[in-house]
Amino acid sequence: MIYLTGNMRPTPRQKRIVRQIADDSFTRQVPADFGPVPCTSENWVPDLSSMVALRLKCVDPHVDDWVGEGGCPDKHLAAFWVIQMPGISELILQVGNAAHRMCEGSFIVFDDSVMHSVHAKQYWRGVAYQMRCA
Repeated sequence: MIYLTGNMRPTPRQKRIVRQIADDSFTRQVPADFGPVPCTSENWVPDLSSMVALRLKCVDPHVDDWVGEGGCPDKHLAAFWVIQMPGISELILQVGNAAHRMCEGSFIVFDDSVMHSVHAKQYWRGVAYQMRCA
């Protein structure tokens, strides 16, 4: 289930950080001083301990468990933010039966316990993180 979509321009510093550390391992932790990230509301808080930098084309269908520090909250969501994309490329994030086209700056908040995947023709860089109820 997709809860929110939008666009937030990353800062030049955020682009530089992601360019320097992103890979396909899902383990490249983003530094705590990364800067502001898309957030849905005062009711949801990004868990920065879960934030990883990614450089990929496609991500196979999967579901995620809670990966942030501390115990698993009763409710949590996932956020995905596209930091860099070449030219006029786009990617598609599929969550269950819903699909959303994304470009540079696009973000999406969704339920990561629902099967999801990413499809793109070119490499992109982004960040993924989880959010806990405030």
